[in-house]
Amino acid sequence: MNNDDFERILQKQRIAYRNACREKFAALRAAWARVGAGRADIDALLELERLAHTFAGSGPTFGFEALGEAARRLEREVHRLVVTPATTTVVQRHQIEAAIDAVERALPDAE
Repeated sequence: MNNDDFERILQKQRIAYRNACREKFAALRAAWARVGAGRADIDALLELERLAHTFAGSGPTFGFEALGEAARRLEREVHRLVVTPATTTVVQRHQIEAAIDAVERALPDAE
């Protein structure tokens, strides 16, 4: 395998990863919706934290460093709620919604 072959394989993997991210973004939104506006649903928070953690690691692996950084910020925001799962405040909700938006925006549409 030469370098050109490797680059073609890597490019195909990046495209497949980008496409899979769209479904995972929907899972992020669904987990956040389950948290609700009142008392935090710990299972949904853990799911959201796990998804963010996965993006934080896998994004840079496929060359999407901005996605990894945005996901790491989301993971930190969610972790704060995981360790103190009380009623979510309006400020916390806005911070997490902004962090989810940032994760989605960090993945380029095409190269």
